[in-house]
Amino acid sequence: MRKIALEEFHAELKGQGVSSPEHAAVKCPACGTVQSKALLRKQGCPEDSIEGQIGFSCVGRWNDAGPPPRKDDAAPRRVPGCNWTLGGLFSIHDLEVQKDGVSHPMFEVASPEEARKLESSLVSG
Repeated sequence: MRKIALEEFHAELKGQGVSSPEHAAVKCPACGTVQSKALLRKQGCPEDSIEGQIGFSCVGRWNDAGPPPRKDDAAPRRVPGCNWTLGGLFSIHDLEVQKDGVSHPMFEVASPEEARKLESSLVSG
């Protein structure tokens, strides 16, 4: 389990080189979908929920993506994501962010390349 301070988490997001915090990206531990606040918004996450859901619940919770794909599932998905959330019974996350002495489970920070690719797809699409 990787544990980092909130400031380090923010620094990693800033290091992605995207145009704004709206495009800072994380990756779902269940399905691997790279996602940002901009993608959550586009897929139907309520505006007043985005801050609390980014990095905690997969984008598929708002577009009816269904459960994470099985390893033998080769069919492409019609929508991004899955219905995974870190608030369930199983703990499959690899990152916890420390804030005020409390550990918060969080999706891993996406690579700079992944974050920029997602931003590009959202801006051009």
